[in-house]
Amino acid sequence: MTGLVTFVGAGPGRLDWVTQAGRMAIERADTILVDALVSPALLSWARWEAEVIDVGKRGGQPSMPQEQICALLVEYARQGRRVVRLKGGDPGTFGRLPEEIASLRAHNLKWEVIPGISAAAAAAARAGISLTDRDHAASLTLLTGHRRLEGPRPELDWAAASRSGTGAVYMGILHARRNARRLLDQGVPPDTPVLIAEAVSTDRERLIRTTLAELPSAIERERVRPPAIWIYGEVARSAATDQPRLRGTVALFRPWGQHLEWHDALLAEGWQPVAIPLQRYEDPPDTGNITQVLSEPFDVIALASIEAARRLLGRLTAMGRDIRALAGTEIAVPGRATAAFLEQAGCRADIVLDAPTGMAALESTLRERPSGRLLIAGEHVEPPPWAIALEATGWDTRTVALYRKVPRPELPATWSLLFRRHERPVCIWSSSSQVQLISAWVGVLPNTVHVAIGQRTADALTAAGVADVAVAARPGLAGILEQLSAL
Repeated sequence: MTGLVTFVGAGPGRLDWVTQAGRMAIERADTILVDALVSPALLSWARWEAEVIDVGKRGGQPSMPQEQICALLVEYARQGRRVVRLKGGDPGTFGRLPEEIASLRAHNLKWEVIPGISAAAAAAARAGISLTDRDHAASLTLLTGHRRLEGPRPELDWAAASRSGTGAVYMGILHARRNARRLLDQGVPPDTPVLIAEAVSTDRERLIRTTLAELPSAIERERVRPPAIWIYGEVARSAATDQPRLRGTVALFRPWGQHLEWHDALLAEGWQPVAIPLQRYEDPPDTGNITQVLSEPFDVIALASIEAARRLLGRLTAMGRDIRALAGTEIAVPGRATAAFLEQAGCRADIVLDAPTGMAALESTLRERPSGRLLIAGEHVEPPPWAIALEATGWDTRTVALYRKVPRPELPATWSLLFRRHERPVCIWSSSSQVQLISAWVGVLPNTVHVAIGQRTADALTAAGVADVAVAARPGLAGILEQLSAL
């Protein structure tokens, strides 16, 4: 059985500008080959098991040869994999799409193309202009400002480009002076309006108006960096340059299955979320024991985490019961975030242990009470030391494992792609275990803004060498958004 290679246009960068078909292809993919200009945010949709390979080409830096990229596409398709080739912008505009399709055709392999928003279309949209404004432009010319170094090199028709109502020069920063001079030599007026669009739709976006004669000095003065495009013609005269842009990029360290829950809210607040799930939760080997234990009466149920609360409610549903089954039982949780989760589900936590020691603080709380039955529900079957000490006071304690944590076997590729594209993303940490995992892989955490969901997570960041940690004042997403708004 042969696989399928899907070429997906990743657009200019913003996550919610990708087509629904593109997102679905990423969600199904077994293997994803990523270009340099693709936002790592798109990998938030990738499956846990998906293999991500960085094949991006960066000027002046070592990169994978095109022949090797084509060979990988053929190899993976022959293995029956669903392969996504993620390309910045639109796959068919000034890219290597023809070569890669040709390699697949040569081996009778299946392929499809899902278009994306091109740089020219994105720049025009952000500037509020029409590239084919009927009052000013009867034609549109797309040009490359960077010629290929090998193979056929079709000559650019600068005379034709000079007659175009609107022109868009891709990859046009390095040779802007030379290309602007060619247009001027063909008779294009020096005062022709030009729009420079840098990193369109991202937190680094800049829209700059200038003229054809002033283009080189404007690029130098404003220190324009790739990726950037410039558009010349009368349509650029009315370009808006003050559009609100994304506030920044946030790296979300949340477990798999919860990693997409905050995406829409963060985008609505102007942040580009990049999910990096480092672990996922699975059912424990013996789920029958859970049903048996939950059928017994307890005076107190201690839920060790939000996931324990989530799993408890799910298990009750599977047993044909609901939250009313907990009537008469006190619920203890390790912090405000778990309490808030339960409250949303219609259950109020009776004991909220907002202490650095977490659930261990429950011992001193229960020690002063008459003995009873305590169930500790979380990840582990073995009773913790504080529960053993509590038994000495007459309490009957039981433990049940509702889940187990499965870490990734290696550092996800999204991490390196993120810090290659963004110098200082905001890192949002949802648990101390996520901090410990990433620290084991990379050693010293990057010097950027770190936001912890609670004090225990903040303590883990401090132990990992992070000097300045912001701690959410309220549990869950609300507290995170408050911290982000203060940045």
